Amino acid sequence: MIKLIFNCLVLCSLLAIVACNNPADIDANIIDIDIIDVQTRDDFDLSSYTTTEDSIITFQQVSSFVLLNRYPFGIYEDPIFGQSTASIPAQFLLLDAAPDFINAIVDSVILEIPFSDDQPFYGDTTEMLGIEVLQISETLDFNTEYFTNHVTELEGAPIGTFEGMPNFRDSVEVYRWEADSLTIDTFPPLIRVTLDNAFGQSILNSPEGVLNTNADFLEEFKGLFIRPTNPNRGLVAFDVQDITSALQTGIPGVTVQIFYTQNGIRDQYEIAIEQNLSVKFEEFSTDISGSTVEMFLEDELLGDSLVFVQGLNGTNAVVRLNDVEDLNGTIINGAFLEVFAQVQPGEEDLYPVNEQLVLREPQSDGTLLFTRDFELALAVGSISAAGGEPEDMGNGIFRYTFNIGAQLQDIIEGVTSNEVVIRANAKVSTMNRTVIFGPGHSTYPMKLNVTFTNL
Repeated sequence: MIKLIFNCLVLCSLLAIVACNNPADIDANIIDIDIIDVQTRDDFDLSSYTTTEDSIITFQQVSSFVLLNRYPFGIYEDPIFGQSTASIPAQFLLLDAAPDFINAIVDSVILEIPFSDDQPFYGDTTEMLGIEVLQISETLDFNTEYFTNHVTELEGAPIGTFEGMPNFRDSVEVYRWEADSLTIDTFPPLIRVTLDNAFGQSILNSPEGVLNTNADFLEEFKGLFIRPTNPNRGLVAFDVQDITSALQTGIPGVTVQIFYTQNGIRDQYEIAIEQNLSVKFEEFSTDISGSTVEMFLEDELLGDSLVFVQGLNGTNAVVRLNDVEDLNGTIINGAFLEVFAQVQPGEEDLYPVNEQLVLREPQSDGTLLFTRDFELALAVGSISAAGGEPEDMGNGIFRYTFNIGAQLQDIIEGVTSNEVVIRANAKVSTMNRTVIFGPGHSTYPMKLNVTFTNL
């Protein structure tokens, strides 16, 4: 009966959150102050610590939750969080039926990779970006789940390299041959990597039938591995979805352009990452040795002051609610976990905090499930209803407020453990990192605020 009443209250609470998204206003709207024996508490005993996450699923054909809106890339050196390396393995597929390439000679081969339009970089990217491209030797399976700790099998030496200063602002003129006529189009900001002519020639000289179907093509050309070469104080992010140019819409963003001459006529042939059919994912490696995070890892004593949350394959923060069993026999009218984060002066634009943090429920096998509050927020069509968006308090301080009422009710009733995990939302494609004050901070302590009714 308590859970039934509580679920009704939670649903009303979430609807109110969608409407106004202000926890203070929400409590005023859903709680009748004349209800007998309504109480509030914010003096619960909390503890916290920083932990790692071994791997995250990064490609799953059947799941709507594994849809990356950007692909981080680089060797990111952060004195607080350590070194993160992000590479991209991907299948390239045929776009058109292949013409007859007899006597065709490759002039040049160019890999074009557009930057993400919503967040093309994170951190300091004023240093040189280095890229090398290798051929993949293993068969990538569209029906297989791939995780961020996957180690892709590669062939020999790189077939192309790039080094230069990334330009995230200026559009790029691209050239295309058609029936011996040169067309100039304008694309969003992108990187152009020169590949070996021999690679392009091997495609044009493919055995009969290889260029007829993608299945046959992938037997011979399994994909390309795009990896960084230069350590940097920031990351870039690429877009592997379709893009719009000045002359076209819905065209593949990441392509390999093979420019060739055949019997005196210039033309080009292209293969591309197809947004709905290609296997493509993030491959991460992380090294926290010598970083601040290494000292704080799994240390509850140090976690009383600071915990650390990062996207990519970075750290999470665990919060333990130590004495909430005191609320057994009550109805939770509303509960919010409030945490504060800090950005060093002058770094708000360079290293902004996470735009959305979420709570997860840890399992004994190491997996992280959605909390019931998050699931209810999904049910009403608004993840923000679960909270976790930063509120700028000024002077580099940001507040995150999480709706935790349903999860708290489950903890009190013994349905789940008394721990929740603070994690970056859409973690694989998130580059941001956040330093959070622990429950023992003198000015901005982590708090659990609960309004409840005694039965």
